[in-house]
Amino acid sequence: MTAKAQKIKPPRKRRRSPVEIRGLLLDAARDHFRERGYANSTTRDIADRAGLSEAMLFRQFGTKAALFEQAILEPFNEFVSNFVEEWTKQNVAGSGEVGLEQLSRSYVSQFYQLLREQGASMMAMLTAYLYEQGAPLGSGETMESPLGVILQQVQDQIDSRRAEFGIDEEFDVRFATRAVYALVFGVSVLEDWLFPEGPGDTEHMVDKLTEFIEFGWRGKPKS
Repeated sequence: MTAKAQKIKPPRKRRRSPVEIRGLLLDAARDHFRERGYANSTTRDIADRAGLSEAMLFRQFGTKAALFEQAILEPFNEFVSNFVEEWTKQNVAGSGEVGLEQLSRSYVSQFYQLLREQGASMMAMLTAYLYEQGAPLGSGETMESPLGVILQQVQDQIDSRRAEFGIDEEFDVRFATRAVYALVFGVSVLEDWLFPEGPGDTEHMVDKLTEFIEFGWRGKPKS
């Protein structure tokens, strides 16, 4: 040989960004929790599914409970944050043409569609919180209400525009905000049970939910 054989170095692995790592773990966790539930899912299995180390999972989320909440609730947090941000922009800009009916319809339409897409995730969360031994609720690893922050944002926005929307001062916005969430959630996730003959198309469902919710927001007539 006229030249020294050179060692061929293996290609260096591309270093993943924290955002990419987080996304891989959330996707893996979401699928794993849907398939196996909370109690039967381990952090090692989720990390393996994501192609990452368990240590990296703990650096990102700290506990399995925290990972569970963020994997299941992230799409809903994102929806509410975007909705409230757009709503706030309209309020600051003084665009008073957006009334309660339009706002209710926008909220119901987007939320209903999101629940149709993410219903399996929400059912996984409900099952874990209500039935599974070792679920986050009451374990000391998680916050009191995983939906509390989401619903508080919506409540604050409605409270700030009571007069504009014609909502009575004595009307319980805190209760109504949560009742609306539960109504849209229940109809969407349980629609096959509630309407075994078929619920109708999405537009029809959104129309009826919007009418019901708008009527409720106005409060009972004064005697």
